[in-house]
Amino acid sequence: YEDFKAQLSERLLDEIYRRAPGARGQVDHFELSTPLSTAHFSNYAAGELYGLEHSPYRFAQRWLTPKTPIRGLHLTGQDILFCGVGSALMSGVFTAATLLGPKLLRVVPDLLAGRSAGLASALKRLVPKTPATPTRPLPVPEAQPLWFEARCVEIETLTDDCKAFRFRCDRADMRRYRPGQFVTIEAEIGGQRLCRSYTLSSSPTRPDTFEVTVKRVAAGPFSNWICAHLQVGDDMRMSGPFGEFSCAPRPRPKLLLLSAGSGITPMLSMARWIADKQSEVDVVFLHVARRQSELIFARELKQLGKQHTGTRVRISLSQEAEGSSWRGARGRLSAAMLKRAAPDLAEREVYLCGPEGFMASARTLLGDAGLPPTQLHEESFDVSSGVSGSGGRVEFSASGKTVQASGSESLLELAETSGIAVASACRTGHCGECKMRCLSGAVSMVVTDGLSADELADGYVLTCVGAVNGDIKLAA
Repeated sequence: YEDFKAQLSERLLDEIYRRAPGARGQVDHFELSTPLSTAHFSNYAAGELYGLEHSPYRFAQRWLTPKTPIRGLHLTGQDILFCGVGSALMSGVFTAATLLGPKLLRVVPDLLAGRSAGLASALKRLVPKTPATPTRPLPVPEAQPLWFEARCVEIETLTDDCKAFRFRCDRADMRRYRPGQFVTIEAEIGGQRLCRSYTLSSSPTRPDTFEVTVKRVAAGPFSNWICAHLQVGDDMRMSGPFGEFSCAPRPRPKLLLLSAGSGITPMLSMARWIADKQSEVDVVFLHVARRQSELIFARELKQLGKQHTGTRVRISLSQEAEGSSWRGARGRLSAAMLKRAAPDLAEREVYLCGPEGFMASARTLLGDAGLPPTQLHEESFDVSSGVSGSGGRVEFSASGKTVQASGSESLLELAETSGIAVASACRTGHCGECKMRCLSGAVSMVVTDGLSADELADGYVLTCVGAVNGDIKLAA
């Protein structure tokens, strides 16, 4: 409920900024107003507002008025008449009458028109005529291009095979992303256009730059290229931010950030955000690495607990050599390790990211420990490994090409290997850029976030996460 409220209020605020750019930076607080938000908004357990009890008895008082001792401040909504949507709406008329006086007659006829056309018509005849003022429709803002350029301004070597790249750009979205989200980076390598998604390890509370952390992957053309060739001053083409893997804007009171390997990056982003905002959140940050030499951001992890007293960092090394200088925990993630780190696990919201084997094991351990499934949030960029279909023949109708699919590759990969250009961005099923209409046949998708309900009903599929099940025909 709180997550939905927060997401909807953010979308409404974004729409205000799009329509009225001058409002940006002028909003000190925003919250979607619902009955359950009263206590949160007023910061009183019983939901008191303006020093008055928020109860039916309070609303039964005759002395409630829109006026306040503060000049120019008038109340409206449920604070004027009674609880409920109807009285909240009518109290707007009450407050307007206080402010406008006889001028209210200019708008009352329109308000009554839906109830009594005759009465509205009679009232309109009593209202003095005023010259009509032509209305000018608000311009519809142009949609931001999906791709943008970002300049590398700093590179930090974290380990022998891992680097942090910090970028700067003019795109507003990259100053107000949510911690835990990711960007997709494009590069031409060996004559091929390659795209890879990387989590932002930085926090939007530090808006001057944003950071991605890249670990070299054996036989990984993109990660090896970017670690070897990207230099300060180079521009990179990106899209994003994408993803729903975030505890922002309102984290639960208790969190468990559970990661392994490079899965630490979204957790670090959220932990930095919580520390910078000094949020009243109890955080257990449990990370598993193989060796000390592979532990990235080791120094900052030690400092997190000092920066935010509610954060406890726990690290375990699974393959550290005996006799080394490491004095911390050792071993893979286990039920005992989870219990020691978070004995109150069932009360926590859990965010999980890491290699697929680690995530599968963690899923089982968390379930066995009694964590409700609704409290587990996962992030994995290895979407292609989840693409699974029975295979079949794929006909690209516009290009006239037909290819055979095994079912283990995505439709986007099939198109690219066949020389068919398909627009794409995130390649994880979130942005919708690669959507295409399936004219016949069945396509299974591991993610459908990038499609609306109408698009799904119209037969659109996300080619980056779509697998073939039998013979299909695509409009491409």
